[in-house]
Amino acid sequence: MDDRKKLEDAVVALIVQTLARPLDRAAITSGTNLRKDLGLDSLALATLLVRFGEEELGVDPDDLIERIAVDQIHTVGDVVAMAAQLRSSDSPADPGALGARSGQARA
Repeated sequence: MDDRKKLEDAVVALIVQTLARPLDRAAITSGTNLRKDLGLDSLALATLLVRFGEEELGVDPDDLIERIAVDQIHTVGDVVAMAAQLRSSDSPADPGALGARSGQARA
């Protein structure tokens, strides 16, 4: 299993734990919208991202909050892309990289 798939599985597992309702894991794909499809509000989304950053990536919550504020995180795939960037760099990733790419894809 490649690293990106492991990250996606970890994101999905944490989403299932975070939601207060039963959810079929197979129904969550990289294109699943965290707000529209899963009903996560701003607080739930921030909690999910900070927990994932701390538990899976070992990222300082303050650094992650700065990153979340700049990036446009809409889908499971956006979380996985952010996680892959954070995991692949020893130094803090460019905070605008994912947001710029996501914005271009959605335009």
